[in-house]
Amino acid sequence: MQDEKYIKGFSIFDKAINKYHVFLIGETHYTKKNYDLMLAFIKYLNKKADVKYILCEKGYSDTVYINRYLDTGDKKTYFFHLNIQIFPCLQVKKNMNSLKN
Repeated sequence: MQDEKYIKGFSIFDKAINKYHVFLIGETHYTKKNYDLMLAFIKYLNKKADVKYILCEKGYSDTVYINRYLDTGDKKTYFFHLNIQIFPCLQVKKNMNSLKN
């Protein structure tokens, strides 16, 4: 699996990871590989440093959909926005579901 390949590479951070409470990931610029890498890194941080909260830089229109999802729980509108408007190159539902694993 692709995540396992990335996560193995993240082992370079193993010794330092427990020294920090905040982790920053740079811009993605809508490149699929960058999103794959970011998702794998988030999984790594969750596994190794018990990271549970993630803040993302988003535009105003993105926050409207995110807030609507948080207020109503309506995943259809939120996932539609992510799939069609923001990340057409990704399989967002698959990636969001894989975070639960």
